[in-house]
Amino acid sequence: MLQISLFRQIRVPIALRLQFNDYFAKNPINIPGMNSNEATKIVKSMVTLSDTAKGVSDNEKSSITNAFKANLGNTFSLHANNFMLDFTNVTVLQVSGETGTEDYYTITVPIVDSNLNFFSNVTAVYDMNKNLKGYQETLISKSVKDTFEINLYSNGTQTNHQILEEKFVSNEDLQQELQDVQKEARQLQQTRGLVEKVACLMIVLNISRTIANILAPVCAAACLSVVPVCVACVTGFVALGGASITGVIGCFKL
Repeated sequence: MLQISLFRQIRVPIALRLQFNDYFAKNPINIPGMNSNEATKIVKSMVTLSDTAKGVSDNEKSSITNAFKANLGNTFSLHANNFMLDFTNVTVLQVSGETGTEDYYTITVPIVDSNLNFFSNVTAVYDMNKNLKGYQETLISKSVKDTFEINLYSNGTQTNHQILEEKFVSNEDLQQELQDVQKEARQLQQTRGLVEKVACLMIVLNISRTIANILAPVCAAACLSVVPVCVACVTGFVALGGASITGVIGCFKL
């Protein structure tokens, strides 16, 4: 992922936050199979993130990556083995919290294993002084029922374990599905309006039931919780966009 030099902290303009809040209050998100409140919170968080997330300089990326590696040895309690962490595809972003009064660094490190879905990752959140605020580990695998199984850990403690009804899809097949979604997203009106972004994201989630059915249980509880936890969850998905959730990323590049 291209890292962009950043010389100032990002702030969400008050008018923009009010626009988001007003829009979603009047237009709750309805996606079949998803709770409306959860879907609204997730979509709102993803759209907000798309307007505030910025790449960082190479020096910042290196600094946050080193902080993450240091925490591996003395702070993190991961359930995946450290050798499964793919540091060649690390994504570091600078994002604003929901109120726009505080910025964070997020680092997403993919967890790579033949038995795991490619959305599996560890995402950590740091303040602008590079102090760890929290981390989330997401492990998505195939259950004994041949469906998706989700294990979610926040700061080392399991917060969610679900065996979904959604039939497990291999990484190869899911990649193809996401390519089809990307083609649909490209055909949408090329504007940066809030309404268009929301419409695009809803189309993507409706087309790719697999994405929606994974995203909902993984991020719903997190996004009803404190901001850093929601940021960690949502950026964990968005940051993997270069190789995976391309349709959603396409919505954010309108």
